[in-house]
Amino acid sequence: MIGDRRSTSLGRKRLLRVSMKIKRVLSADWRTQKLEELWRETAPLDSAQFDGSLHDFLEYCCLLKSVRKHFEADRLSHEFDGHLFFLRGGYFAFKFLNMTSSLALQATIFGGLNHGRHPSLELPCYISELRYRALSLAKARVELLIVDEVESGTGMGTILNIVKNTMNTWPGWSKCNVSISFYAIRPGPAHEMTNDLGSTVQKWQGKHETKGGLLTVDINHFVGHLPGYDSDRLCGVKRVSKNTDEIEAYEIYKSTGGTVTLFCEESKKQVFEALLDKGSLVEFLSSCTVAWTAATESVLRENLDRKIELYGCARCKELFREAAA
Repeated sequence: MIGDRRSTSLGRKRLLRVSMKIKRVLSADWRTQKLEELWRETAPLDSAQFDGSLHDFLEYCCLLKSVRKHFEADRLSHEFDGHLFFLRGGYFAFKFLNMTSSLALQATIFGGLNHGRHPSLELPCYISELRYRALSLAKARVELLIVDEVESGTGMGTILNIVKNTMNTWPGWSKCNVSISFYAIRPGPAHEMTNDLGSTVQKWQGKHETKGGLLTVDINHFVGHLPGYDSDRLCGVKRVSKNTDEIEAYEIYKSTGGTVTLFCEESKKQVFEALLDKGSLVEFLSSCTVAWTAATESVLRENLDRKIELYGCARCKELFREAAA
């Protein structure tokens, strides 16, 4: 989700004005322009009315919290040379980590590799850039964090194939190993993994010899409800380019005003309600995930705690304790 209190540097991208003051972002580079400034300048498209399950949204909070916990642990055991996220697929995780963890704007935001021809050409440049930097520091290894949303495993396979193929172009006399921690985030129950995704994980998990060095892949799974999955309104970013286009393009999808309500699936009662007025939907939902996974008290957290006691069920309480613990 896009809502953010900080500045994000999203690259050498040109911006095109289109109808209704929506701005189109040509996404392929790894250095980006200040997306939240673009967000503030973009006119809203529609009302932000949203009704959803509190159970689902708290599961989403728990998922994000588990990603943050794993990330902070990885930061202690890895010296990451790069943090790579993808628009739509991993962007929601970047925004959350950027607001609540020690990531602190060190990340690179990439466009989806299957949504245009330009991103798949830029990724090898990025990987090689990390190699050059490592060798200049007399290091023989690059450590990279990659975060993306997965389902069938196609996107994961594309990313890792590009990395491996790139390493095969490096000279054997100047090898550089690459270690990748891949955070694979997927929607749905934890026990459900497609056969295609299972095959992709089996193929890539572990060590792979290349002409330019050893590629090591460690895939970490995160599973739960993803409200923004394939939803332009809840993601805040809409893809407008086709797979066959030379350049990938997105439009910001901004909804404001209206109300947000969350109900308990057991009691069937409305537990949470908020009037957004001029506030945007994705920014408010982002602030909810931050407040409901934080260790400190806040108005949003206290409000939900009281409402769950009045109108929620045992499952509401369990999920809220897990998210806020």
